Amino acid sequence: MMIHTTEWLMIAGTGALAAYCWRKDATWIAFLLLASSAIYFLPSVVMMFDGSPMDNITALRQSGSSHIIKALAVVTVAASLLLLTGGASRAAMPRPIPTALSFMLLIGMFTLDTAPDSQGVINTLSLVGMLLLIGAGANALGREVMTRTRSENSARFLAAALSLLLLISVGLALYEISSGMAWASFYTVDELMVVRASSLFFNPNLFGLFCTMLAIYFGFRWHKASGVQQNFVLLSGIFLAGLGIYLASSRSLGCLLLLFLVVTGLLLPTGTRSRFTPALVYLLALLLAATLSIAWWNLDGQGSAKHFWVLAMRLVDSPIQILAVALRELGFSMDGDFANMMLKPETVIAVEGRFLGEERDSGLLTAYDDSGWLGVCALVVFWLYALWLGVHAYLHQRTVETTYALATAGFCLAIGALMRYQVYPVWVWVALMLSPCFALWRVRLGSSGVLRWAYP
Repeated sequence: MMIHTTEWLMIAGTGALAAYCWRKDATWIAFLLLASSAIYFLPSVVMMFDGSPMDNITALRQSGSSHIIKALAVVTVAASLLLLTGGASRAAMPRPIPTALSFMLLIGMFTLDTAPDSQGVINTLSLVGMLLLIGAGANALGREVMTRTRSENSARFLAAALSLLLLISVGLALYEISSGMAWASFYTVDELMVVRASSLFFNPNLFGLFCTMLAIYFGFRWHKASGVQQNFVLLSGIFLAGLGIYLASSRSLGCLLLLFLVVTGLLLPTGTRSRFTPALVYLLALLLAATLSIAWWNLDGQGSAKHFWVLAMRLVDSPIQILAVALRELGFSMDGDFANMMLKPETVIAVEGRFLGEERDSGLLTAYDDSGWLGVCALVVFWLYALWLGVHAYLHQRTVETTYALATAGFCLAIGALMRYQVYPVWVWVALMLSPCFALWRVRLGSSGVLRWAYP
């Protein structure tokens, strides 16, 4: 098996970062996991610049990464687990709850009427990995919170590094659409070609989820920050995330992020600095991108300008499509010319594709296919437990941290209804988002005596 130059660079870069993170705190290990997942599809990105035909790029995007890169991802996750748990006390060992739920998933898979196929095994192991990462990460972060070893300089550096990574991703997305190198495209019923950016990732929805996740992180850091320099970096990060979601045209994730930012603003405690500033910056990014796209279309009207104009039209049409879907789910008749104008066929396909058919995207329904009702029960128990802890912590002490932790738990639960947890790197990203939440709940509830077993 031949290892290409790009794969050698990925192995060397991941190894160097892992070596640097050795004996570092859990924040650096989280950055290792995030960075390694961001470069997972790097070979397809390199092909955009080396003159490869579009058919070859599309084929690689559809077939996925090579076995070498997949093995590198597995080794990185395993090494991260060892780094999070190695050399620590029993408190750092896997906790009973994720371990028990992992066994439920495995037992459910092996007790199905039909023997599990290879994809089903991979899906189930991905969920097990997610649960173990959450447990290990929460315990490692919990020790840092209790001993106050986390450096503010480290947090600032992480915010700057993530902003740079996001800037690179958005710049690549702009190039991808403007140069005609985007592989994710389709025609609407109006015969308009929708071209969506995937940037560093496998498809536009993964790129949209990446931007959404970083926007939430920047929003949290902004509500905690106090310096002018930090304000600029964090608000710029939210703005860039909005541009990325616009270029990915991931409307469901974009609406979910807006809902997250608005609800979080409403739940924040009295006296918190401008509660809705992150939401306003995010909306500003979307509106500015749409306005510039429409202006460019009016000046040019051809080529790339049309691609960006179509993205603007999809953004403007999003509220109408959401209303139409809601009306249909509530039982209102969506027949007739007016109803057809509201609810477009591509929207129906997108909604039904998440919940119907063998290739449905919902992570919860995929868990049922792979592990049966026992697997679904494991995930339901986990999410109910997470939300229960989040509500208890929020009612016990209303702070920026407990507010964002509760909202993040709800957001990750919604992600499982819209996307497959089982796809790498979605399950890694969910673990990265929930580990700090469980660490916070463990410290705030466990140490205060409200709930002594408030940890995974």
